[in-house]
Amino acid sequence: MVKKAQANWWKEFYDDTFGDIVLKRENCQDLGLTVNFIKKYLHIDAGDTIFDQCCGTGSVSHALAEAGINAIGTDLIDSYVATANDIAGEKGLNARFTAADAFNYVADKPCDAAINWYTSFGNSDDDDLNIEMIKRLYDSLKSGGYMAIDYFNTALKLRTATDGAVQEFSHQTNEGDIHVRRAFYLDMARSMSGSHWTYTFPDGSQKSSSGESRLYMPREIFNMVRDAGFTDIEFYGDYAGNELTLEAPRCICVARKP
Repeated sequence: MVKKAQANWWKEFYDDTFGDIVLKRENCQDLGLTVNFIKKYLHIDAGDTIFDQCCGTGSVSHALAEAGINAIGTDLIDSYVATANDIAGEKGLNARFTAADAFNYVADKPCDAAINWYTSFGNSDDDDLNIEMIKRLYDSLKSGGYMAIDYFNTALKLRTATDGAVQEFSHQTNEGDIHVRRAFYLDMARSMSGSHWTYTFPDGSQKSSSGESRLYMPREIFNMVRDAGFTDIEFYGDYAGNELTLEAPRCICVARKP
């Protein structure tokens, strides 16, 4: 069983195969809830501008742009950014995307709101590195602007996750099915949750990679967000804005830049 991903694993893990299988969420019902959550709790509406950190192929930004909110997104993966820009162009959306490292990138103009969605934060076991993403959210905001970090609920994961559990499924493509095997693991000594992905392509070839996230409890996220300069810190347990409880599927932190 793999117990540790490689350093800077995200540069290999987030490839086009992962993007095609996981990141295309155009028909996902969560997008509607996400847009409503962001508008309500980040206090923005049509005409405002949002910064989408680690935007992937832009599904959240596109949905926000369809609601009239201007979107500025960034992601490390060039092909994801190209796809996000292509979709925005095809749909005539006011959304633009830049390939950059989220640990360093600041939006080119102060935004009304900022997000890091779908557990795109906490990918390192180095807390000093992870907080840099939060600081870049802070730097990308106008004074008084709100941000949200969407994370998994660590308490629920620790109660329900099984070290060594395997999920297998197939993904259809024009060339045939890609078989996906995802093996989960918990590295308690490092406070990390991870999974090892193996893709078997229609021609029989295989590719594997591993990814991880820190097992942050809400108070740890609170402290990092506070230390980055934010105030008015609140937590929610799902995209409908319900309370964060032991059974909640998500841990969403919302805070304001003074």
